[in-house]
Amino acid sequence: MLAWAALASSAPVLALACGSGAGLPSGKMAGAASASASVAPVVVGSDSSASSSSSSSPAPPPLLAATAVAPVATGDATPGLHWLKSLAPRAVTAKVDELVWATVPTEAGVRLGVYRVLSVNGTTASLLDVVRVRYDAVPGALIQPVALDAPLKLKLDDVVTYADWRGFVGIGLVVRVTPTLRIAFRDASSVVREETANVAVPRPAGVEPLAWVTFPKRADSPALYKGIVFAVQGNDVFVRDDALQVVVLDKAKVEPLAVPTRRLKKGDAVLAYSSSAGFEPGVVDKELVARLAYAVTVDGQPRTYFFSDLAVSPTISR
Repeated sequence: MLAWAALASSAPVLALACGSGAGLPSGKMAGAASASASVAPVVVGSDSSASSSSSSSPAPPPLLAATAVAPVATGDATPGLHWLKSLAPRAVTAKVDELVWATVPTEAGVRLGVYRVLSVNGTTASLLDVVRVRYDAVPGALIQPVALDAPLKLKLDDVVTYADWRGFVGIGLVVRVTPTLRIAFRDASSVVREETANVAVPRPAGVEPLAWVTFPKRADSPALYKGIVFAVQGNDVFVRDDALQVVVLDKAKVEPLAVPTRRLKKGDAVLAYSSSAGFEPGVVDKELVARLAYAVTVDGQPRTYFFSDLAVSPTISR
């Protein structure tokens, strides 16, 4: 469902915290002991979101007035946003009140998420975020429609790009499809949650907007990092990294992120991610929460990783 206005909703929280940096020491749990692979994840709290049938696409709720206005940065005025000048102007095709994916440039970085269209002015639009902050003159090259029928195409255990009702965008896993679509994901506070889906889309097959990818940050280093593509123009790929900054790369240097699409087992070779070192080789020790979290030894140290911080190595099947 599209829980756009349900900001007071309380969703179940899986009793496991997985950091997005170098991982957590193996077995560290948020309020519970390590879960066995044969035991369902421990869930606390309740989901007060209204349920919706997975057989139909819900319409967005009524448009609400903005409570604040935030400035949209430009390439001329903000250091680090010179990449904006290389994007060709593009007409905004979305209509007023529709939901869109957008990447809003600000002085602190880019804000990629789901927005409501307030107005359209040729190649720019005014957008409203989930906490009702308005952004004016967002370039059309950074906007694309939300496919409201996308959830109908999802299956159990599909890996998705997920936008929750708090404004977070990340990698999620479909854990239920009926009677409502439910997604497990790690939120901005590194807490693993399960909730009725807000906006979820299948992973793109290639290097295109909303695809999660790996890329090198420096020409003199083989280390690979991860991010999400928000625009492609010719051979240039525009990626938001995990510091919310933009990296523009040649398409030949970008590869789709090989997130595990099956349950991993003890002894599997993986690449484990940290924001400081990128992907490093590791070996799975055990599954902590079915399909979602694993104990992995990296450089002799056991740590806990959420599945989206792991990539399969070329030696094992995806």
